[in-house]
Amino acid sequence: MLLHEWPLEWWERYFSKGYLFVDPAIRHVVSDAGPFLWSDLDPMCRDDPAATRVMREASEFQLKNGFTVSLMTLDGTIAGFQWPEKSWTWRLSIRALQLLATYALGRKLLLEEPPTAPLTPREQDVLRWVAEGKTDWEIGVILHVSEHTADKMLRLVRGKLAASTRAHAVAKAIRLGIID
Repeated sequence: MLLHEWPLEWWERYFSKGYLFVDPAIRHVVSDAGPFLWSDLDPMCRDDPAATRVMREASEFQLKNGFTVSLMTLDGTIAGFQWPEKSWTWRLSIRALQLLATYALGRKLLLEEPPTAPLTPREQDVLRWVAEGKTDWEIGVILHVSEHTADKMLRLVRGKLAASTRAHAVAKAIRLGIID
């Protein structure tokens, strides 16, 4: 779930009781990639006491009526955007909410760190020496490799971390917990 306007008390109850695994809205998001009103979930609740309990308790927090957009990314990740009725007006069209959800998911994906390839212990050593301010020549001497090999290893590290400079690679490695 990317965005929510749930009351904090409902958020805590929902996750502490494991409602994520029995919520009919989540089941619908995973099984059907279309938008839906929460009232469309009533048939799913008829024969499922756990789903009925989730929906009944949600209504205690004024989360009875709303709208959900289900989206899937190119890598198969499923995202659900939910709007309780109180957080939007029915004057907004369903298409407008679908567009808003698509845009929000796109922005979220752009803001994420790109996945990084794991660094070998040797590449981590090179990065630690770069963080200490050593030149390629000094790293080569320390690691008993040529200056060219040290440079090549650092270029591989920068590529794996999607870093544009030595300093950028060090900063990313520290942020990701690869080096101290």
